[in-house]
Amino acid sequence: MRVSVLSVFLATWMPSILGIEIEIYPESPVEGNTVILRVTNISDTFIFLNWYKGDNTNSDQQIIGLNAARERRNGSQIFPDADIFTNGSLKISSAKTNHSGDYTVSVQAAQLSHKTVKLTVTGGLPDWIIVLIVISSILGVGLLSGLGVFLYKKHSGKEAHGQVI
Repeated sequence: MRVSVLSVFLATWMPSILGIEIEIYPESPVEGNTVILRVTNISDTFIFLNWYKGDNTNSDQQIIGLNAARERRNGSQIFPDADIFTNGSLKISSAKTNHSGDYTVSVQAAQLSHKTVKLTVTGGLPDWIIVLIVISSILGVGLLSGLGVFLYKKHSGKEAHGQVI
């Protein structure tokens, strides 16, 4: 019985003792990645959870939020690539360099908690460079194959002539 009571006590109070945290997945996102800002150390029974663009919780900076019923509310800073999971984690699909910056989460559970994290999205390769790499690879394979066929035929032709003579 003591173990059960202690387990319940720790499960209830550990998030408030440790404080909420934000983990970024992947750790070093590049353009085009789906980025998850995962909130940890929060109680499942939060009253509300809101995400903000910037290092403050001003209402004009709110991106998106959830209430206790897990109903989604868009803020004035919502953007097409933003979404929220029912656990409160923020999802940014097809991240862009302009998504870089501070993101703050505010959670009201037993107490009000805030946490800010800096997201840096680095630029990927432009589409035209990717196309150039693909075309160059195809041409390179074609040229090497052609050279291989040419050398094979040239070598096979000499052997055939050598046997006839």
